[in-house]
Amino acid sequence: MPKTNLAGTYYDRNFVLNGTPQDPTDLDYDILGLHKKRTFDKGLLTKVEYFKTYDGVTYADLAVQEDRVYTVMAGTDLVQKREMMISWLFEDATVGTTKATVKYYAPQEQIAEGKQRRGNVIELATLFMISKVGIPDGQDFLRSCASLVALYIAGSRGELIAYVTGATQAYMLADPATIPTLIVILDYPI
Repeated sequence: MPKTNLAGTYYDRNFVLNGTPQDPTDLDYDILGLHKKRTFDKGLLTKVEYFKTYDGVTYADLAVQEDRVYTVMAGTDLVQKREMMISWLFEDATVGTTKATVKYYAPQEQIAEGKQRRGNVIELATLFMISKVGIPDGQDFLRSCASLVALYIAGSRGELIAYVTGATQAYMLADPATIPTLIVILDYPI
């Protein structure tokens, strides 16, 4: 149970973020040099974890976690709002305190968010292509459909999906799973 006095709110354990029992919710953790691990689902940023340490492979000492849930307007691809639960963790890896926030998207923000989301999907597709066919062939494929990628990000998915479906490059056909997997990545239902 936290205790509050003139100096602030204090807990019975230290938080990872500040190394003290003082409530860290007023600290801007986004600018403290923590290592961010982002999780995406269908292009939506659903979780951001802020770690104290990262060695290029392993994250350690989770300090803050943001869990995000989006509401999409019925019959559209537009995000209406985002609900976020922020959790600050104690040094023993248990949640010390939380804060819930809601962000509503104005029409201009809805359009920008959709472009960002589809750009995130393209990044995932790019990573898949490079891991599947290698950097030179992956880059070649992306160059061959650059204008369709731009259309995709703008909101028109059909042209790029049709192009991928009809791909005839040898590196695209070498593994029978490449094209179907890429289509699953690109043709996400939100």
